[in-house]
Amino acid sequence: MVEDTKRLVLAIALVAVTPACRGISDDGAAAGAGDEGAARVLTGPAQDRTIHVDVDGGVGPASPVTLVELPWGSTGRAAGKLAGDESSPMGPMSFAVTAGGRIALLDQVNGRVLFIDPGSGAVEAVPIPSRTFDDVLVTRDGEIVLLDRLVGSKVVVLDPSGDVRAEVAVVGPGIPRGGEVTAMIGYEDGVWLERRHSTMVRVLDEKLEPCEREVVAGRKAGGQARLVASLVEPGVGLVLEGSPDGPARVVLELGHDVSRLVWAEVDGAGCIHAILHLVDRDAGQPARPVFERVVGVRLGPDLDVEAVLSSPYAITELEQFKEFEVTPAGEVYQMAFLDEGVAILFWGAP
Repeated sequence: MVEDTKRLVLAIALVAVTPACRGISDDGAAAGAGDEGAARVLTGPAQDRTIHVDVDGGVGPASPVTLVELPWGSTGRAAGKLAGDESSPMGPMSFAVTAGGRIALLDQVNGRVLFIDPGSGAVEAVPIPSRTFDDVLVTRDGEIVLLDRLVGSKVVVLDPSGDVRAEVAVVGPGIPRGGEVTAMIGYEDGVWLERRHSTMVRVLDEKLEPCEREVVAGRKAGGQARLVASLVEPGVGLVLEGSPDGPARVVLELGHDVSRLVWAEVDGAGCIHAILHLVDRDAGQPARPVFERVVGVRLGPDLDVEAVLSSPYAITELEQFKEFEVTPAGEVYQMAFLDEGVAILFWGAP
């Protein structure tokens, strides 16, 4: 039997850091929020409240808008898939939303990044130098930043045509193992790698050149604030840190087990987005899930629940590094794998 109530804990506490700045682009993987908006959500007196989140009937979009659908395939307007006979089965590992609204799909199986216009359906393919990349960023100038955590263990910068112009090792001060990298984030001062949802390590400077490493706690969230997200222990809680005015604790009762943290971000309006994979399992057969859903909760500047998205598209047997993107405008996108192909879904904006 599944217990009736599980609790997800979000605690906001002080992390002293240098001032935050906006993202290196508005189109990379969840660029940082602006100072003014984020400062509003992470200031105020200490708070402690409990909120029940109805994952089946909460406020928010009932269903997403499908922006892009690609069939599985090896050429043209298609996305590559590996069956996994001699390696892990996988589809596209990551995606990003560009400043112009195009979708940059990391189709590493086919050795390329696909730029797709959701309106016209036009597709542009840019070749990439390896099929082992995990994540992608695109700058305002159209430069492509690729992360290879495990095989090449490097970050590679391509010009818009796909030629390599810089690269830097992943492993080094702050990152002992490439497999511990949980995200690649772009800010105006360079490209940072997130380690285990906790610390951030700068590996490229504002010119996208290798630089002296800097290690700080959490993602930039405006002013002096940082946001650190991690499960307290499997299935129990999430901690967010970063208030210059003292701790605030919000307990979200979701009614289901929290299997993993998918994404956590503060947008430009100062809203916290927490996206989580919920799985309840049969007590007699733990391998059999009796409930599975991906849920996104948006907390407003007063730490009230403003919206809840409930997606049936959880991870499949195909390996996938990045599933969601939250833009500075608070727009939420998801890359979902279907039997017939891959889809980019738009869950809306505040």
